[in-house]
Amino acid sequence: MALLLAAVALGFAASARADQREEERWVSDVHAPEIAGIEENPLKGMVPYRNGMRRSFPHSMEWFYVPLRELQKGDDEFDWEPIERQLEEIAGRGNHAVFRVYLDYPGKPVGTPQYLIDRGVPMRSYTDAGNDNVASKSPDWNDHRLIEALENFIRHFGKKYDGDPRIGFLTAGLYGFWGEWHNYPHDPKWEMKAENRDRLLIAYRQAFTKTQVLLRNPTGTTNLDLKTSFGYHDDSFAYETLAPEWGFVPRLRENGLLEIWKEKAIGGEIRPELQATIFDAWPNVPVKAGSRRSEDLSECIEATHASWMLNEDIFAGPLTEARNKNALRAQRRLGYEFQVTASSISRDEKGKLRVKVKIRNAGVAPFYYRWAAEFAAYDPQTRETRILGQATNWNMPEILPDGREYQRVFIAPKAENLRGQRLIVRLKNPLKDGKPLRFANGRQDKDCAGWLTLQEIPD
Repeated sequence: MALLLAAVALGFAASARADQREEERWVSDVHAPEIAGIEENPLKGMVPYRNGMRRSFPHSMEWFYVPLRELQKGDDEFDWEPIERQLEEIAGRGNHAVFRVYLDYPGKPVGTPQYLIDRGVPMRSYTDAGNDNVASKSPDWNDHRLIEALENFIRHFGKKYDGDPRIGFLTAGLYGFWGEWHNYPHDPKWEMKAENRDRLLIAYRQAFTKTQVLLRNPTGTTNLDLKTSFGYHDDSFAYETLAPEWGFVPRLRENGLLEIWKEKAIGGEIRPELQATIFDAWPNVPVKAGSRRSEDLSECIEATHASWMLNEDIFAGPLTEARNKNALRAQRRLGYEFQVTASSISRDEKGKLRVKVKIRNAGVAPFYYRWAAEFAAYDPQTRETRILGQATNWNMPEILPDGREYQRVFIAPKAENLRGQRLIVRLKNPLKDGKPLRFANGRQDKDCAGWLTLQEIPD
């Protein structure tokens, strides 16, 4: 009897091992980092100014500025139409917006709300930074009426737009020339006091818990908790990124922020004087701009883990074949690059599909938003798709570019009558008609545009 029980036990164990082998029968796919369409992956890459036209170089985001005086008419009176109009236009092209609100843009009309000027907030004239026609004026950045108004704006701004699917990233803006948190060469005389800067950052942190907000540099605050609450944007990219001591990376290092990119996005702008020539060769040939020379663009991307760069020049007109090729190289290096290395499909005791997916990030940065993974069955005979469900708990921002394979699981609630069909997956863009996020896989778009084909669904 004991021998019989032992044999039965061994039989059950063997059967369990066989079931386990069946479940872990993985199907792999090849890494294909240059598949068609991957250059337009959302929330990464080169960014043009919004100009109301469709641009030839691939992109998924567009940039714009808006003066605060167009938005804020009183302490609690706001007109969001100037933002809404541009968000709708950009979303209509399938793109996300990146933008900044300013009060002082040298060379443009005054951006400070008129009601604050009428209340007596002092305004300063200057002729620096291209403001030769004395168009713009700088407010007294420490006037208590101004600070209170800015705090109030940020609160309402976040209530209106935090988590808006049309927005990719915000730069904090508001303070300083171009909203870049400096008044060079008028600092420290014009500088906003540290306690007032912190008031604005605290307001931003409280108002925006979903949408990523980026600061110009870590010197905006001495508060370490605030420093780690935001991403950063380098607006002299490939010029003062790696050096000198006041450059972008040295400042991140000095402030203990070299790994901030793992949770908060890095963006910026390729230095305007470099944009016309930086893609003439790869690696880019150092070009003198002012008193300094350009830095290696690829090295700058690796050091900062940047996701996006404003670069209007490559969108302004036709590119030579060499410039287009080199710009696409940089485009692909920015941000994330997801590859599904393998997948397995099995059925549980109730017949539901249990899907396991191994994902690798071959880029330089995470994907910073928690988009849902959507699964469907594709019938190659009828060419129809049937949505099986979504996995909302995949936490894509956790998948870092560290060489690891991250495993994610999906259990399909609807899994009947799928004989001969294929399982496909996509990360669902919450932007209506938004551009699809393509995996760097050989089977991406094989059956359906915007979807990755994993494998045949078992009976």
